Amino acid sequence: LTGDGSFSTTGTTGNIRVDAQGAGSDISLNASMSSTNGSVSLLAADSITLGNGASSFLLSVLGSAKTLELVATSGAVNMAANATARSNGGNVRVDAGTNISIGLIDTRINSDRSGSLTSQSSWGSVALVVGSGSVTDAENSNDDVLVDVYAKTLRMQAGTSVGEGIDHLETEVV
Repeated sequence: LTGDGSFSTTGTTGNIRVDAQGAGSDISLNASMSSTNGSVSLLAADSITLGNGASSFLLSVLGSAKTLELVATSGAVNMAANATARSNGGNVRVDAGTNISIGLIDTRINSDRSGSLTSQSSWGSVALVVGSGSVTDAENSNDDVLVDVYAKTLRMQAGTSVGEGIDHLETEVV
């Protein structure tokens, strides 16, 4: 499944679930996706790609404490360096069979995005779990100082390594 156009839900309720099952089934989103009052789940039998690097990409849940879930059962979750997965104090779960490459995962509440960090206890939690590979920073440059994960709590588990390579992961975790 490839999405090249923006997609959003704006009603008072409603979750988004994109489910690409079957051998070799991927999800590739090149334009932003948002949900105003529901959670978002992207479930692929193989890999998930967020953004193509040509322009910024935003996957967001705007409702307070709504969640993002990205599951690539036998493949990777690849975020472009300029891709963002954002919640408004909700949890984010990224689970991949092989590798996870992170642009930005941001679970701050909206009022803390202006530079204030007064409500860190209200941020969401992040879980990054890889079966057989690594968790890496998509930026891939040794002069990158931009934060990759904003979270109240962070769990990172990988079969090979976490944050290894030319660019380590930068985090802001309570």
